[in-house]
Order: sequence, then structure tokens, then C-alpha cells
Amino acid sequence: MRYLLIAIYEKTALLGSITLIAYRIFLPYIYKVPYLTSSVQIIFLIFWAITLIGGMMSYLFPYIRTPKRPLKAEGIIRTFYLKSDKIIMQVYCYVFGAYAIFYLDRVSVLFDYLMLLLLGMFLGYKIAVRANKYSLDETSKKKQVSKKESHTR
Repeated sequence: MRYLLIAIYEKTALLGSITLIAYRIFLPYIYKVPYLTSSVQIIFLIFWAITLIGGMMSYLFPYIRTPKRPLKAEGIIRTFYLKSDKIIMQVYCYVFGAYAIFYLDRVSVLFDYLMLLLLGMFLGYKIAVRANKYSLDETSKKKQVSKKESHTR
């Protein structure tokens, strides 16, 4: 049962976050539909329960991991993965250019949310690249030290 709860948690955590962001953006329009607000609140209550129980289970049982599928040799996901640095940089630059040139912040608040999302993706990617580079440098230094110690013996 705990394997199932952790697997459901890992699959729905991102979906719940995306749904919550969309809900908050379109909140003024959702209130105009009578029963939509209560149904969305029930869905968020289910997401909250899954996140609470699954997060607690993954914390209590860190050895339980869901199997990950390897990337295919060819495919769109692999292409996005390998070219993610260029894609994120270009999308951010294009949208920021349009945002600044056309004064989109005065048109709608949705463009502010879009810029905030893209800025978070851009900065998060840069932080991840630096952290990965740092960890790779540290592991290579440890390997070099261990090789020197083995040669001196």
C-alpha cells in the first residue's frame, strides 16, 4: 500500500501544482460559474490529501523509489532534454522582449504571471547547471585524490 501511495504522490504532485497555478490565474472567471468553485475545491482537497500522505510516506520510507523509465534513443522528450538550455534561454528572451516592447504588464496580469513563471524556470535552470557542475567537480577531485593515494602506497 505504501508503494502505491508514494507512486501516486510522485505522479500527481506536479499536476496538482500546475492545476493550482491555473486556478489562481483564472479565479475571477471561475467564480462566475456557480458549481465550478466547489468542484475545484474538492479536487484540491484530494490533491492536498495525496500530497500530505504521500509526502509523509516518502519521508518515512526513503528507500522506496518508483522505477524510472530511461529516455528513448530518439524522441521529442530526449530532444527537449538535450537542448533545454537553448530552449529555455530563447523562450525567456523572446517573451521578455515582447513584454518590454509592448508593455504587456499594463494589458493583463496574466502576462506578469507568465514572466514570473519563465523567470523561475530560467533561474532554476541556471542554479541546477551550477550545482551539477559543482558536484561533478567535487567527485572528480575525490577520484583524483583517491588515485594519488593508491599510487603512493
